[in-house]
Amino acid sequence: MTAEPDPSRESKQTPVAETAAETIIETERKGIDEPAERSWSDRLLRRGRGLLLGWLPRPSESQEAVAELVVAPDDEGMAEIAVGEEAVPILETGMEPGAAPESAPLSSDDVRMLIGQELGRAQRESRGALFPGRGEAKRWALPGRLDGVGPWIVLSGLLLVAALAILGIVLPRGASPQGDIYVELAALYQAVGKSDDSILALDRAVELGVTDSTGWAKTGDVYRVAQEYRKAVFAYERAIATEANNADYHLGLARSYRALGRHQDAIEEYRRAIEWASAGKDTMYVELGNSYAALGYYEQARAQYRMALQIDPEGPWAYYHTGESYRVQEQHASAIPYYREAIKLHPNPPWSFYVSLGRSYAGVGEYSEAVAEYARAQEAGPDRADPHFWSGEAYRSLGLYEEAVMAHEMAIELRPSMAAYYVGLAQDYLATDNCEEAVPLFSRALELEPADEIATQGLAACQSE
Repeated sequence: MTAEPDPSRESKQTPVAETAAETIIETERKGIDEPAERSWSDRLLRRGRGLLLGWLPRPSESQEAVAELVVAPDDEGMAEIAVGEEAVPILETGMEPGAAPESAPLSSDDVRMLIGQELGRAQRESRGALFPGRGEAKRWALPGRLDGVGPWIVLSGLLLVAALAILGIVLPRGASPQGDIYVELAALYQAVGKSDDSILALDRAVELGVTDSTGWAKTGDVYRVAQEYRKAVFAYERAIATEANNADYHLGLARSYRALGRHQDAIEEYRRAIEWASAGKDTMYVELGNSYAALGYYEQARAQYRMALQIDPEGPWAYYHTGESYRVQEQHASAIPYYREAIKLHPNPPWSFYVSLGRSYAGVGEYSEAVAEYARAQEAGPDRADPHFWSGEAYRSLGLYEEAVMAHEMAIELRPSMAAYYVGLAQDYLATDNCEEAVPLFSRALELEPADEIATQGLAACQSE
């Protein structure tokens, strides 16, 4: 759980806001006109510090650590990020110390590759202790919702931000970087749970313009994770317009369409993703099958799941969704072996696997087996309401009304906004002719879902007595 922010500490912190981005953007503009004799390291410091310090708090009186970008590269042309007394290389620039940016021998692809390598290394090495072997890791005081974020996530974000500052110097200046910077900011905001700030940064990026297909695809990814699916569609379409044979772009677009309920469009994009993909086709086939199933084309869906199993015969999700396709058609006997295989193959089966298996057992009248599966679902998802609800349904079918009442009450406690849970509890009471308890529950269900036919019929049955 995120700790409550300390007002005395928060007042001493720089905001994690657009001010930081504006600092680097403004210095980027100025940097174009700066005299060539100014060292690239001086410009790196001025341009990078604004964005870098925007992600760290100003130290309070009790903190000795001061974070900033190192002023100059070392003798081997290595830029570094300093946290307190510790320094970590960001990337090898390929420049002689103090060299002008025009002499950089690295291409943009080289730079991106080095950044990726260094970020991956930094993530691995920073787990457990921020800088292993060089003293105990310091606890960073982070503003608001950033407090409690793992140090390795924050460090990775800082390294990425600092690397972006380098990018603005060593990469060609043919395209404006402002939009791309906002895209990176958005991704970092999202990584630390600041979804609203992430969306604002992305909207600004789209307004300013993103320079290439990679940037548009990342924009789509962040929008999609934030459930802004229409905006994600726009971004992925822009990426595909530039690079039409990229499987990841088509996959992102397909997933956005599916989230919008545009399953026919999703099917077409999944097909294109599969055509261009070199890996991960089993997952794509499963998702393609799910879009067919959403349209009611269950045979076509199962054909895709079979394709997925040809690629990965031990893929639990292909088995699970095959079982789902049979269960929704009330072919429970056919569904059960697929659910059992999915549970056997999955290293940590989700609670939904057990609930689905239990529902199919109930579908063939094996209510005791169903109750056992719902109990396993409760262990796998202790904060989930559905396993308790379905347990209540099975108990009532077994004539165990007290157990049914307790199970339905637990489901309501965990998720009080579900009309079906109140209907289930009301039916428990109705089964024992207790309309006094059932009527208010049916009424509550109708407040939540006015069109619920079972609640309407149950209420009418009690009122007619």
